[in-house]
Amino acid sequence: MDSKDLTVIRRFGSEVELRMAQALLRSAEIECFATNEYTSWVMPTSAFSFGLCVKAEDVRHALDVLDSQPAENL
Repeated sequence: MDSKDLTVIRRFGSEVELRMAQALLRSAEIECFATNEYTSWVMPTSAFSFGLCVKAEDVRHALDVLDSQPAENL
């Protein structure tokens, strides 16, 4: 898959939040990918965010899944 086919749907300030959102999408059978997921190993800083990407055709469904969860669960 070409990265230009992916859309960042959400940004997270922590890797934990990112992983929780990824697990939620994957449980809904939505393929998802992270940006900056390995940067924290090299540069542990809060100066960047983690992006959560999905295929363009999955954006609406993915947002619906994420929005159905209370904020404290993400």
